[in-house]
Amino acid sequence: MALIVGIDLGRKSAHDVILLRRESAQQLGRAFRFSSTPSGLDTLFGRIAAVQQADESIAFVLDAPGKAWMPIAAALKNRGYPVYRPSSYRVRRMRQAGDRKNKSNRIDALALARCVLTYPQDTQEVFLPQNVQVQLDHLVRQRDRIVDSLRRRKQRIQDLCEAINPGLTQATGGFLLTEAGRAFLRTYLDPRAVVRLGKKRLGTFLDNRYRLLLDEEILTAIFLACKEAVQLYKPIRQAGQMPLDEALLQEDMNWELDQLEREEQRVLHLENQLKACNKILDPQDAFLSLPGIQHITAAGIRACIGNIDRFNSLTKHRGFAGL
Repeated sequence: MALIVGIDLGRKSAHDVILLRRESAQQLGRAFRFSSTPSGLDTLFGRIAAVQQADESIAFVLDAPGKAWMPIAAALKNRGYPVYRPSSYRVRRMRQAGDRKNKSNRIDALALARCVLTYPQDTQEVFLPQNVQVQLDHLVRQRDRIVDSLRRRKQRIQDLCEAINPGLTQATGGFLLTEAGRAFLRTYLDPRAVVRLGKKRLGTFLDNRYRLLLDEEILTAIFLACKEAVQLYKPIRQAGQMPLDEALLQEDMNWELDQLEREEQRVLHLENQLKACNKILDPQDAFLSLPGIQHITAAGIRACIGNIDRFNSLTKHRGFAGL
């Protein structure tokens, strides 16, 4: 005999609970709610005790956006109960199979409980990292978020550049995100300023900020792109129909570049912390002996897998890792 407790966790509201008996798949009593407090947990276990039979085991299945599930999962596992989280795909399919038109917290709690009955192979027991593994997991996730933000910010910088200077990004390739390219964007985003400066003085400006020998083709491409942008916008300016404010665009560009460099420094700091965590978990750096594996990839694998002893077979380990 076993009880299945489905919990749909809320960030701004109490958590909805449905109780099912595994053997009969029958719902026990009405749905109820509890909060993430000691008294709330007492309410939860009090309602469970009212329907629990002698020697009946209890399994909890829950889900929530973000990390809202972690406090409850930690409290339940600390009491010795197994806690499961099904895949979002299975939860959605189960909810649609039971009630296609409606969606509520209680319907979601029921769908979660039924996932354990219907798709046990796709419902993994929750793993909570500990000690250094906690640090590693947090650092990997934070780096991933910042790297994604960096990608979107670089796209934003290119969009601002294309708005006032169409063709410049394509003509220069990745040069605009180098140290010299960023100095150029901070000072000469307006192509009229580049034309007034002249090609020779522009070359001097870039040479002073570029650690490598500046390619003459890049200098020519920048200057020609700026001249063509000036010609493109000249009749539009004369007609008083200019759709852009160059000064505001320059301020926006400088702010984006400031944030880009700040995020790059943060990523570098996180990567150094990840290397330190890897050293603690694997002093011999055995992971790095595998082809194509470096510190960041090794940290991501360790954060994903956690304690490998939680897999009782190689097949389950491969399935969890997506291999």
